[in-house]
Amino acid sequence: MSFGTLRAIPVAFALALAFALSTAAEAQQATGTVQVNVSSGEAGGGTPLEGAQVFILPVDEPRSDDTGTTTNTDANGSVTKDLPPGNYGVSIITKDGKHTYRFIRIEKGKKASVSVGTSGMAYGVRAFDDVADETLKLCYQADDAALKCDQAAYDKAMAAIQSVRKDFAQTVTDLGNVVSQEAEATGLPSDPDQLKTIQESIAGAKQAGSPVDAQQAANVNNLVNLASRLQNAKDKLKKIDREIAAITPFDKNKCPKKAATADQPQTTPPPKESKEQPKDNKEQPKDSPKASVLPPATNQAAVAAGGIDPCLVGTWRSQSAVIPGIPGQSGGSGIVMTIGADGTEAIDYGGMQPLRDFAGGTNLWSGKAMGQIAASDGTVSLRSTGSSALTLTYTPKNGAVRTNAMDGLGPAGLGYSPTDHSYACSATTLTFKQFAFVFTFSRQSGAR
Repeated sequence: MSFGTLRAIPVAFALALAFALSTAAEAQQATGTVQVNVSSGEAGGGTPLEGAQVFILPVDEPRSDDTGTTTNTDANGSVTKDLPPGNYGVSIITKDGKHTYRFIRIEKGKKASVSVGTSGMAYGVRAFDDVADETLKLCYQADDAALKCDQAAYDKAMAAIQSVRKDFAQTVTDLGNVVSQEAEATGLPSDPDQLKTIQESIAGAKQAGSPVDAQQAANVNNLVNLASRLQNAKDKLKKIDREIAAITPFDKNKCPKKAATADQPQTTPPPKESKEQPKDNKEQPKDSPKASVLPPATNQAAVAAGGIDPCLVGTWRSQSAVIPGIPGQSGGSGIVMTIGADGTEAIDYGGMQPLRDFAGGTNLWSGKAMGQIAASDGTVSLRSTGSSALTLTYTPKNGAVRTNAMDGLGPAGLGYSPTDHSYACSATTLTFKQFAFVFTFSRQSGAR
């Protein structure tokens, strides 16, 4: 071996080492980082929220199911992940069931961050644009409070509406940013009509047997999907604004005067109670967007002692629990609910058949709970909740089973919905809507 060869060995080693280090650095830069921060109240302004579920999924499927990356927030209210470059939907669910969504673009070697607060989150949301439907329920609640002259309830509903609207508007803005960034990165237009024209020309070239750039075709299809979702979200936001504008304004001048106190003698007799509905409500068109989803209660008997519609008294067994408009659902039968003449409600989920959703997963509610309700003429209210030991178990088609505790009367407890207080009762059937589900119960025993 010559002296020159000996000298060459360290040089070759150095080159190999440099190549190895360069390769490792490139591999490290092959991903991007996303950090999700969740706090109570306004985003970034409240207490960090530990234990919130964070689902990070490809943007074509931004919903909470068994796909994608799932992690709970730490003590700092944060989740940090390294993921391949691309567009992602971030679904966030708090321990008490509030949801929100964000959209982000992860670029190689860069960090993207998402900060959300609980003040604008909504209950019962299954997809990011379902927020519009939840906002509609809050609008019903505000209308109801205005008609009942309940200033506190009206102010509470309006504050919730504005918070949810603000949160959804941020989601729409995030998605718009993702569309713009994707268009810039691929050199394509962001205008939906122009994209569809390009997509049609690619399809025509394929049919004619002309060569087509596969990557370019994939980029166009992806951007068409993103632009379509963005347009749908913008339409939803417009619908929210229309519904907010249609809310009945609170007018204290139209409300009956309060009864005089002991310190202030009453000068005029109080108005007689009437079972007639307010005039504005009676004259509401049947096709109004505020019309109830369910028919009015068929039992119009006077309220029994204890404030309970006698039609409700008895034992009921669920026949189905369905979210309208979503195919592929089954299950929900076997829940037993007993309502006493004194307003006591006992619910037992022990015999429930699992709910199967369109994604192939199942939801099962279990346990027992008790509460106190009042009901009359198709309207129910929850007075109090007593003992409650309820559990939600979600079994995805693929992936780990998730279990969470539930409070109160649970999803199928009559009167437990914070927004929809209507029910329809007959001699044989009880129907009501809660948390996006329409429940149908059949009478097993009791008054008919």
